[in-house]
Amino acid sequence: MSSENRGDGFPTMTDEDTLVTFSNADYDAIEAAVLETARGRWFLREYAKRNRNADTQTVLAAVNELKEAVIEDQTARTMSLIKADLQDMVSAVQQTRHEIVSPDIEHQTAEERIRRMVQTLRYLEGRIHAMIAICDPELSRAEEEEPLSDAQGLAEAKTAYSSARPHFLM
Repeated sequence: MSSENRGDGFPTMTDEDTLVTFSNADYDAIEAAVLETARGRWFLREYAKRNRNADTQTVLAAVNELKEAVIEDQTARTMSLIKADLQDMVSAVQQTRHEIVSPDIEHQTAEERIRRMVQTLRYLEGRIHAMIAICDPELSRAEEEEPLSDAQGLAEAKTAYSSARPHFLM
């Protein structure tokens, strides 16, 4: 907007590419003139409303972008934790399997082997609960159970093992 002087001290705006600066008194005078009519008051309200909507849309878009970035970051961290837990679980299973079939273990009783398997299963169960807690903390709290003692776990394992045999073998 170019500023040309009309002779009355007020600049005129003839070119939109040129920046015109007004003093606070100039703005107050223009606002007072626009507010004198109902249509002017309507215009200012509508202008403010449209600008608020545009600003709100800009802010909402920025908030949405931040939200997506945070979700992506959380997902990457969650997947990293789950991957580490799964790798630990695989190691525990491999180690237990190796111990069970190892010739060095032949001197161990079946009870000791079962105890080792129960310990591994309990460890795996704990890791699975940890992964559930990472994915859905509310769900994991609702499903938490009191862990079994070694004696309870061994007794359950013995019961399950003995009841799995056909009756004619007993």
